Amino acid sequence: MGNSNDSETGAFLAGFVIGGLVGAAAALILAPQSGEATRAQLAARSEELRRASEERLEMYRQQAESLAGETRTRVQDAGQQAQEQARIVLDEGKTRVEEGRTRLAGAIEEGKEKVTESIEKGQKKVDEAAETAAETVEEVADKAKEEVQVEEEEGDA
Repeated sequence: MGNSNDSETGAFLAGFVIGGLVGAAAALILAPQSGEATRAQLAARSEELRRASEERLEMYRQQAESLAGETRTRVQDAGQQAQEQARIVLDEGKTRVEEGRTRLAGAIEEGKEKVTESIEKGQKKVDEAAETAAETVEEVADKAKEEVQVEEEEGDA
């Protein structure tokens, strides 16, 4: 029985010694630096951060310039496309106006021809009516002369 107690005490002491050594090593590793060493380390780290910031800033500036250039190009392209579309619409509008003018001129000419034709037909009818009226007047005048002559002859007799 006594042996088991000794072994437990030995294990405890061994653990105690090992824990102390580990603690001492950790203390040496994690011990704070002197003020001068800390300032030097902070200065070095801040210089690294400044350089990294400048590099990132330059990278972002280049990206922004690139995007601005692309945007300018896209805007110019869109402007040119809009101008081209406007030209197409304008040309089509001009074409339609010209077609409308041509159709209108044709319709006016056709209307003039119809009016002229109607006037000519009307004039022909007026001339025919005038001729018929003149013939009728001549016939009536001739009959009237004949009747006057007959009455004169009857009156002479």
